[in-house]
Amino acid sequence: MSSVYTSTKPFYAITDNIPSFIVMPSDGDPLYAASANVFEKKLFDGNNAVFESLCKLPNSNSSIRAVCSDGINIRIAPFSVEVALAGTYYFVKTPDEISINSSNLEGGGGFMPNTWYYVYYKVTAGPTFTTVISTTAPHKYKLYRDNAGAQDLTSKYLLSFKVLLGMTILPFKKLGLQTKYMFGLPLLTYGTHVAAGAPALVDCSLFIPPTAGSMYSLIGFRNRSVMSSNVASLYCDNNVSHLFMAFTIGAEVGASSNEMTSEYSIPFNTTNTFGYEISTTTAPLSGLTVTATGYTE
Repeated sequence: MSSVYTSTKPFYAITDNIPSFIVMPSDGDPLYAASANVFEKKLFDGNNAVFESLCKLPNSNSSIRAVCSDGINIRIAPFSVEVALAGTYYFVKTPDEISINSSNLEGGGGFMPNTWYYVYYKVTAGPTFTTVISTTAPHKYKLYRDNAGAQDLTSKYLLSFKVLLGMTILPFKKLGLQTKYMFGLPLLTYGTHVAAGAPALVDCSLFIPPTAGSMYSLIGFRNRSVMSSNVASLYCDNNVSHLFMAFTIGAEVGASSNEMTSEYSIPFNTTNTFGYEISTTTAPLSGLTVTATGYTE
C-alpha cells in the first residue's frame, strides 16, 4: 500500500550540513525494500536542503533590514543566514523581529563614544544562536567576522552603526546593502579653491564606517564670484586619474549667487575618503558643501 513521505524538517527549521554519502540499494532489491526507501528519502531530503539554502540567500546581506530611530534600540527584521561551527553548517531563519541594544555587547559594559560597532548573528555549542555587538570589523568580504584575515563562519555579519559622543546610536534605516541616516551630517562646509593636480582629501570616517564602499551625499556648489564661472571636481581619492565627476556653475548675476544642490553616491577607492578640486578662488560663503546621508557596504 502506498504512503506519503514528508521531509524530516520544516522548511524554516535549522538545517545541518548535508552528509557527503548516500546508502545505495543492492542489485535485485525490490522497489519497496528498506534500502530503496532510504535512497529515495535521502535524495528528497538533499534536494529540499539545497533548494532551501538557495531560497534563503544565507550568505548575502541583501535581505537584512534594520532601523534605529530612538538612538538606543536597533530593530532587525526577520532574516535568513548561514553559520558554521566545527564543520557543521546551519541555515537559520529568525521567526520574529529582534531588538538589540548595549546589553548585547560582547564582554558586557556600555557603548564607547565616537565608536563604530558591528552586529553579528553567532552560533556557539549546543547549538545556541545569539545576536551580538562587537567592535571587531567584518572580514574584507563583509559576510562574516574577521579572524586574523580569515572569515569566522560562526559569526554572520549583519550591519554597522556609529555611537556618538553622547553614547547614543546615530539613527539610521538599513535596507539590504544600503544604510540611510535619519538626517544629514555635514562633512564639508564651503570648501574653496584647491589647485588642480592636488585634490584636497575629505575624511568621512566620522559618519561613514571603514567597511563602506560608497557614500550617499548631498552636494551643494555655490559661486558668488561676479567675474567667472567655477568648476568643482570630485575624486574617489586624492589621485587625479580617479575623477568621479565634475560640474560647472556660472558667475553670480546681480545680487543672486549661482548654486546647485543634488544627491550623489560617491564611490571610495580604498578608504572612506574622497578628494575635491575647485578651479577658482571665490567670495565668502561660496564653494563646495558635502553632507553625508548614508552609505553602502
